[in-house]
Amino acid sequence: MPFERPYSPSPHKLSIFWGNNSINAYTAIAHHAVLAVPPGLEAFGISTARREYGLKFKILARGFIQSKDTSEAKGVANILDNAPLWTFGSYRLVGQFKKLDQDATAILTQRLRETVNGTQWGGRSYWLDSPDKRQDELARWARSFMKIDFGLINNPSNYSIALKFCQDGAATYALLGKSISVRERFAYRRSDVGASINPVLAACLARMMPAKLDGMAIDPTCGSGTLLFERLRYSQEQGGLGIDVSKVAQEAFTENLRDAGLGGRDVRFQLGSSIDAKHWQSCSSVTANLPFGIRVREKPGALDEMYRAILGNAQSNLADDGRILLTSSYRRGLEGAAHDWRDQLKLLSRYRAEMGGLHYQIFVFGRR
Repeated sequence: MPFERPYSPSPHKLSIFWGNNSINAYTAIAHHAVLAVPPGLEAFGISTARREYGLKFKILARGFIQSKDTSEAKGVANILDNAPLWTFGSYRLVGQFKKLDQDATAILTQRLRETVNGTQWGGRSYWLDSPDKRQDELARWARSFMKIDFGLINNPSNYSIALKFCQDGAATYALLGKSISVRERFAYRRSDVGASINPVLAACLARMMPAKLDGMAIDPTCGSGTLLFERLRYSQEQGGLGIDVSKVAQEAFTENLRDAGLGGRDVRFQLGSSIDAKHWQSCSSVTANLPFGIRVREKPGALDEMYRAILGNAQSNLADDGRILLTSSYRRGLEGAAHDWRDQLKLLSRYRAEMGGLHYQIFVFGRR
């Protein structure tokens, strides 16, 4: 299919869109880093970017945060080229529009060409990440760029660049960035089990507790080990203990541990139920993605009892400065456990994240 020649807006219309100085306006917008984060964790992403990179970010749209300025070019360039593990990727903001018309198409085509040339991405393949609704205005507009030559080759089966569109209210944003798969970034995950946590979300959760804790990290429902390994990769804790009732989980945990990059730290798996206090030991942190109703078959009230027992065992073994993080889609179970142990534990922070159609409640506790 031949490429379409893009419509060229008048200089007057360019000035209306970009302001009095369209070149400077583009220069600023093209160097803004945009990070894709789990929806609901935008504020967390902003604080983490400030702590780990010294950069100021702000919310761009649901699931996206944007660098506030480009004065620290080195830091912005680093975050653009190396997507942090706690994100789904990093992008350049190449356009923002209030109206999806011919002028918007021409302007974005120009910005895409300039960005591709400026990053030496020319000739590489890309994937168009557009909305699913085929009749949606944004989806139709996004797909129109498949017919336009801006220096990349559309190849959804084998690509290294992603062109993504997102909306927030009346504004539409166009983002362009390198595609880095979860498998590449979390290469240790050679084996998995059912209901495993997304590793990007796990990397986020690991950072919701201080890195400088001295002791043992425990995951009482560890599965294949993703959440525990991400905690240990981030923290300075001396070792880790994963507890699970499944022998399949034990095999996956053992296989993944070999490539987790945890050096000589003492990391072990305990086969058994975390409801049983004998499987626990003194610890500096506890992180757990607890099972919930649609993924387990339990008698009524069993999940509530499990949550209370796990939180009770966690607080019994927790160091004075330790932290406990529990997440689940079963909000009532978490709230009930928090209420039962309110005299011993203080709820320090609470988040709500969206992932794979599920809504995760996240509770972080410390000692009173």
